[in-house]
Amino acid sequence: MSYRLNPFTGKFDYFQAGGTADDANRIEVTRIVDGTAVSKYDPVSLISATDVIPTNVDTRNNATCFGVALHNAVIGEEVRILIFGMISDVVFTYPLNAPLYNSIAGALSLVPTTIVGEYFCQVGKSNGTGSILVEPGKPTEVT
Repeated sequence: MSYRLNPFTGKFDYFQAGGTADDANRIEVTRIVDGTAVSKYDPVSLISATDVIPTNVDTRNNATCFGVALHNAVIGEEVRILIFGMISDVVFTYPLNAPLYNSIAGALSLVPTTIVGEYFCQVGKSNGTGSILVEPGKPTEVT
């Protein structure tokens, strides 16, 4: 157990000994879940300075991805969100370098929406089986 200076926040963050260099290259924040519960690895959107909801494809604001939830949380609970960095988990079976998008179902998707008038946002990309890079982009309207 140790602490390391986070250059983004100016605070000392806790990390476990044996961590990788990737641990220092991530930005995490905590926000309150509002409107709908979020599941682990759901992309989320900000609806205020303190609250998030799962992303959706219906409007530009709802499609704007702030980051990815790192655990399940219900309405009113705090959720840790990865804004930038890598997540390693065996549940990720995406092809190498495949772009990952938000979806109407809330989860990450390999395929953006194609319905005219809806919006999609690239959330990040796959580093191959077992790892993704979270690096949200700007929403794009389907025309």
